Amino acid sequence: MKPFNKKEEGPQTLSQRLKKARESSGFSLKKFAEISKIQLGYLEQLEEGRYKKLPAFVYIRGFLKKYCQILNLPPDEILGQIQNEFKAVSSKNEKEILKLPSLSSPKIIITPKRIRWAVIAI
Repeated sequence: MKPFNKKEEGPQTLSQRLKKARESSGFSLKKFAEISKIQLGYLEQLEEGRYKKLPAFVYIRGFLKKYCQILNLPPDEILGQIQNEFKAVSSKNEKEILKLPSLSSPKIIITPKRIRWAVIAI
């Protein structure tokens, strides 16, 4: 029997996939930022899967299209994967939002000035 040294991994997240593709192409993160003209901070957040810190989804799609062009990745597959990951994240966020306490109605404070205006109105 052969020893099995490599760990078996499940499906890769998009961030893992992007990082692996960039590293296998021989680009450092800094060099890739220069070539792609995407801010280094955004690239770091993309490759770490911290999507909440990134700008709007439209920009993320643009970043991913740029990744696909430079690294010869299948754009339809990558964009589909980010769509699925965003749905999973947004459904978690919706559940958290539903747990937030509701605000009570504003309370009216009766002051002498308001009493005067109420008497004048009558």
